[in-house]
Amino acid sequence: MHRISIALAIAMTVPPAAFANGDDLPPQLVGPDWQVLQIGDEDLPEDVEVTLTMGEDGRLAGAGGCNRYFAGYEVTDGTISVAEIASTMMACEEARMALERRYFDALSRVETYAFDEDGLLVLSDADGVAITARAGDAEED
Repeated sequence: MHRISIALAIAMTVPPAAFANGDDLPPQLVGPDWQVLQIGDEDLPEDVEVTLTMGEDGRLAGAGGCNRYFAGYEVTDGTISVAEIASTMMACEEARMALERRYFDALSRVETYAFDEDGLLVLSDADGVAITARAGDAEED
């Protein structure tokens, strides 16, 4: 209980305006519930839900596969940075916990975002490791 309270307190101390430039946010980035399909070269199992929703207020949130999470973010000219990620502290089976750790680690290191020819969101770090996601209302081929 104390860990959750501390994480919430930390997240609430950072004003949203410190993270997002609302005027610069591409409209396709903000709003949809992005369904994460891949972390690096690893496809996510179909029975694991990992999502990402970016708000106009500079906050992002979603499901990490086991826990709910949230953080601040900033977007400028094709670059993106994510502030420290806070999450609930539920325990899941080890495979889901490991996947969630990989996702949180990858998300915390993203530096750029782009949309591919299929409309998928691609978040990449300096080494090219990417998180690939599709808008939640888009049909999978």
